[in-house]
Parts: sequence; structure tokens; C-alpha cells
Amino acid sequence: MTWYSILGEKLLTSSGESFETAKIVNDAKYVALYFSAHYCGPCRKFTPMFSVLYEDRPTKDIEVIFISNDTSNDEFNEYFEDMPWYAVPFDLDELDKIKTHYDVSGIPRVIVIDSQTGEIVNNDVRGAIASKKVLSIESLKN
Repeated sequence: MTWYSILGEKLLTSSGESFETAKIVNDAKYVALYFSAHYCGPCRKFTPMFSVLYEDRPTKDIEVIFISNDTSNDEFNEYFEDMPWYAVPFDLDELDKIKTHYDVSGIPRVIVIDSQTGEIVNNDVRGAIASKKVLSIESLKN
């Protein structure tokens, strides 16, 4: 069993396309799991800035996967529609398993994982991303 099997077999884009989780993870050096929700004020402030940094990242070896903390599929869709990265499809039970697995109790939170080993490189880099204003391997590992 791979570390990313907890994310499910498929990931979505905001345009509704579906991709194999294994391909997305294996094509990246690092995966940043972004735990967030539409109702969270700090999340709604952080997400646009994080999106710009993602789109302007100097290398494409970092992939972001959104893990929703929303309570309905409609809330998830409304919040996810402007995000440039992938998301785990909305399913409350499956999303709760992921949050429990990574011990996520507060949002927003960004956990960086080495995509090949599954090891957590940094357990919460939201502050580092916000303060360094760059999304790079260096900012994610420190």
C-alpha cells in the first residue's frame, strides 16, 4: 500500500477533470496537502495568495492537493472552483479519515510530504509560505 492511497484513486481539478492520484503524486518531488474550507476566514485570506504562489512557482516539482473541511458538496464546489490545483473528491467520511490520519484539527494548514517516501517534510508551512512569499522546495522544507 502506498502512502497516498489514503487520498483515493482519483483527484479532481476545479474544471471537473479527473486524474489518477498515483500519476499526480509520482510526477512531483513533493506534495503539499492543503486543508482548508470556505467558511474559514483565515483560509479565504490565505487561499488567493497561495494560488498565486502556486501558479508562479519556479519549478513544477511541487504539487498541491486540497483537502476540504467543508460540510457539503455545494460548499466544496463553490470554494474549489477558483483553485488552480487538485482536490480529493468531496466525501465527508473519506475527508475525515485523511484529517485524522494527519492529525489536522485547525485550518488552514499545509503539510508537505516527500512524494517518493511519504515522509512528512514539514508539518505546517502556511506561515513560511505567507512570510516568504514564494512556493519553492526551500520554503517548504524549512
